[in-house]
Amino acid sequence: MYVQQKYIDLFNDEAKGKAFVQEVWDKGYCVLFDFLTPETKAEFDAFLADRTQCNKKNEQLNGTIAQKLATSDEMMKILNTIHRHRASIEGVPFVPLTVEKQSWGFPYKDARGGAKTEQTHFHYDAAYTNTLIPFVLPPAESGEGHLIAYPNLKRRIKNRFLYGIVSRMVRDIPFTRKFYPGVSIPYTVGGFHFFFGDISFHGVLPIKKGERLVMTINSHW
Repeated sequence: MYVQQKYIDLFNDEAKGKAFVQEVWDKGYCVLFDFLTPETKAEFDAFLADRTQCNKKNEQLNGTIAQKLATSDEMMKILNTIHRHRASIEGVPFVPLTVEKQSWGFPYKDARGGAKTEQTHFHYDAAYTNTLIPFVLPPAESGEGHLIAYPNLKRRIKNRFLYGIVSRMVRDIPFTRKFYPGVSIPYTVGGFHFFFGDISFHGVLPIKKGERLVMTINSHW
């Protein structure tokens, strides 16, 4: 078992699963704390102690704990439940997610010793579901390393031309974010941080202290 039983139970409960998705749909994201079993978390920590695994994804991580979690029956059932409830909210047909379309990786930023890190540029994802599980975060007092999102931007600005202009301004003109800052989604080590990246514009600013090491799991179309 990779996922805490209480969260498997949550998504097996039709009402609770739907409430989770409704929160994401309304607020733009939702967080489940201590998502992984202690054994799984310990296996990840041991694996990621070798920082050469960082910034790898998909085939580069075949056979590792990363692939095992991302393609596990537990994770696929949870993500398919989320995807099914979203389809119901939108009033569109539910097309089940498949293992073949899963993507996983370890984005990494290292600012130790004064090293410069780069921004993860703001973007949308071609994915039905977006999951992020942090394993190492910058010092809490730095306030760095969190996802910056414009929740459900495509839903709030119906006109494709207009949301395209806003998205480009946020991405390409940093000053835009001074008066339109987006939402900082606070990360917690070991938590399940979920959002719909196809409709929420999102990115990560550079960090100046410590490290930021997270796992992403995306279910692409």
